[in-house]
Amino acid sequence: MLRIFAVGGTDTGGVSIYCRGVLTMLGRTFLLSGAHVKQVLTAAIAVATLGVPVLNARTADASSLASTDKRVLYGQIRQMVKELEYPDKVARDLVEMVGNWKDTQGQPALAALKVILANSKESCMKGELSKIQLAGIEKNVVSQLAQTIKKQISYKHDYFELASIVRSQKTNCCGYSQLLYILGNSIDLSVSAIRVIEPVEGPMATVPRHIANIAKLADGTTIIVDLTKTSDSFGESAVTKGKYQSDIEPGQSKGQDTRSRSGGTYRASDARSIDGACFIEQLAAQGEDSETDNGRIQILDRNELIAELHFSRGTVYHASGQNAEAIKTYSKAIKANPKCARAYNNRGSVYLTEGRYNKSTSNFEKAIQLNPKFAHAYHNRASARLALGLYSKAISDYTRAIELGVGFEHTFLKRGFACLKSGRYAQAVADYNRVIELDPKSGWAYYRRGTAYALLTDRARAKEDLLRAVRLDPALKTRVKEVSDQFELNLTLG
Repeated sequence: MLRIFAVGGTDTGGVSIYCRGVLTMLGRTFLLSGAHVKQVLTAAIAVATLGVPVLNARTADASSLASTDKRVLYGQIRQMVKELEYPDKVARDLVEMVGNWKDTQGQPALAALKVILANSKESCMKGELSKIQLAGIEKNVVSQLAQTIKKQISYKHDYFELASIVRSQKTNCCGYSQLLYILGNSIDLSVSAIRVIEPVEGPMATVPRHIANIAKLADGTTIIVDLTKTSDSFGESAVTKGKYQSDIEPGQSKGQDTRSRSGGTYRASDARSIDGACFIEQLAAQGEDSETDNGRIQILDRNELIAELHFSRGTVYHASGQNAEAIKTYSKAIKANPKCARAYNNRGSVYLTEGRYNKSTSNFEKAIQLNPKFAHAYHNRASARLALGLYSKAISDYTRAIELGVGFEHTFLKRGFACLKSGRYAQAVADYNRVIELDPKSGWAYYRRGTAYALLTDRARAKEDLLRAVRLDPALKTRVKEVSDQFELNLTLG
């Protein structure tokens, strides 16, 4: 018996279908079963290769779908939602939402995909399909699931909670990743969330730069699915080249988790867009020692994904000034994933804003212990040490942060101040020179450099810088007058 299932697109009846691969023709997946599967496949491939019409596609019929226990499917969805520590109501609401999703034939979309996978895996177990052929079916099912999610849920920045997704039908990369993870595994795909590591600007890594998914196929190959990007917007910041890393932060060296060492190279040329979803195929390349680019990915297990969710909630609380809730939520992230250096760093940042310098320092130290190359943690610990009057240690931390890539004007400005306080006036001048190169209109840099020149008894340069500081920032007038009086510069400030 020949059974044909359409995965995506519409059923056009007598349309000619030509072979793209063993089981994939014009985006449609053909599940064949029965004693003559090899003969049918051989004939279909041979005829299709010659460009001759061979098959008319029809979808899985209602009786096939009726045989699927949808209660089991929806029970699996509810269980996965609850495992991500969402309440029962959110799980029920999500099931109700996805239960209303229909395919092009009006059938329940998820149930239809589950039928295709179940029958395909059964045929593979019986030897009727190879693992390569099964992987082709799985790949198309991933594609169809991604398209379904994109069709139903549009993009909106900062929407990542499942409750808000159900309510608004909108989400960001984190929400898309959760949906593909929950729904994909519920229909028996092997889907994981991944966190994409990208360079972060500013003194605090406040949010995960990007979240996407990776699906493992039956033949050992994997594909990355990014529902927020298209092949046109694909760049090296979106995915990594080289081996998977279990890094927690940018710059961390070799990861320790064996599940993240499968190898393989991702390239922009591998990207293809399907209804706005970007698919980047990775062919397995075990043992390949290719170079890692600036972008890296971390494959997240369930606890790590939970930690990401708590981390994101913590940043929302912190940004809105709800420090107590932010600390509590970052602590939950740490409990879920004790190796989450970013959570320690951001919890320390909350303590820093509250003036709890010793507690903030201990959190930054833990972040650095977990990742000795975590530039932002060094920067933040330097700020805490500066506030505690530990100037030499602050200078050391700012220097390490700069070496690791956090070379912003405020970093040099703060290190320069620490140098001033510790009597390293020439080094302070060098730091303020750097600030002025980066921001020629920085009144604070001229004010601080003028102060350093005054301490070095270079009165002419001190006067010039202090007067320019007032011109650039009149709010500094009082401070400049104090320096003028202290060093008897006799400045006329108007």
